[in-house]
Amino acid sequence: MHRTGWTGHRREAMGKARVLLVDDDREIARALARVLATAGFDATWESTEEGALERVLRETFDVVLTDLRLGEVSGLDIIRQLRASRPQLPVVLMTGYGTTDTAIEAMKLGAYDYVLKPLNGAELLPLLGAAAEAGRRQADVA
Repeated sequence: MHRTGWTGHRREAMGKARVLLVDDDREIARALARVLATAGFDATWESTEEGALERVLRETFDVVLTDLRLGEVSGLDIIRQLRASRPQLPVVLMTGYGTTDTAIEAMKLGAYDYVLKPLNGAELLPLLGAAAEAGRRQADVA
């Protein structure tokens, strides 16, 4: 039986995927981290670009899910910096302010994908699973 929604997707293969959420709205980040944990992901969050980049250098993650608007900086800046330091790490950009130009720029910078808010669990959870598996495959080759 295929279930949709936030709690219908469970990670099974290769253990829990580690997801780093980056969102300056702490309540949204905490809530999304709980939802991802319920769905079988090992999710943690940071509210700043600096915190996220420091954490990626200290810990191993399978995928980064970052908001586009992070106060003074942009999720696009995070993508740029991660391409330089962790090129194999998939980054998914999320935003409530989506434009075609932003999506194109994110993909050109190397984003794995681009999702619009409000987030849809039936789309987001499989996407994060696929991104994590792609990142693991690239890390195994590197």
